[in-house]
Amino acid sequence: MLRYNYFRLRFNQWFRNQEGLKAFAHQCMNWLMRSTLRLAARLKKHNKQLSEKIKELTTQLNNRLQHPVIDADDFATLQKEIRNYTVIERCIIIAEGFFNFFAAKAIFNFSGWLAIIAQVVFSLVITWVSIPLFRNLFMQVIHENPYKREELEPRSWKKLVFFLIPGVIIYESGMYSLCKLRGEKIEGGTSGFITTLMITI
Repeated sequence: MLRYNYFRLRFNQWFRNQEGLKAFAHQCMNWLMRSTLRLAARLKKHNKQLSEKIKELTTQLNNRLQHPVIDADDFATLQKEIRNYTVIERCIIIAEGFFNFFAAKAIFNFSGWLAIIAQVVFSLVITWVSIPLFRNLFMQVIHENPYKREELEPRSWKKLVFFLIPGVIIYESGMYSLCKLRGEKIEGGTSGFITTLMITI
């Protein structure tokens, strides 16, 4: 009612003839267009802000899906366990390389720096070859779905046979022979406690 009275007072002359009514109608359309354009500009700006927010949240979601999220209370405990397992794994690798070095003495049994270099290189190569060899073997044997992968690939029997027979069996047979040969040389040609210990380790 107030808006009607406002228009009657302000545009009273426009309502007295047909041309004035047309002019008032055009004026109303102009008001509607201006208000609509202003509203459209505000909505466009708001939509742009929402789109950027959606992109940001999508990125955060993808990061959370790719990386496991743990509670704050469990973080210190898990971090300590991971650190301990890392130390244990590195100690095992160093020990493996150490015993491989003594096994290499059965092959490079001559003296001098060249023999030492050959023994070190051989032990390092054998140690680092065994890591991916056994890792791939256990991946094929356990055959679990990798983290965040939706579909589990079928087990590759060719890879399993390859890593098991020509890989692990030949590797272990060779290491057994080297350790046995080295232990017998240490014990003077007989297989005793040291030979059995080296083979077992």
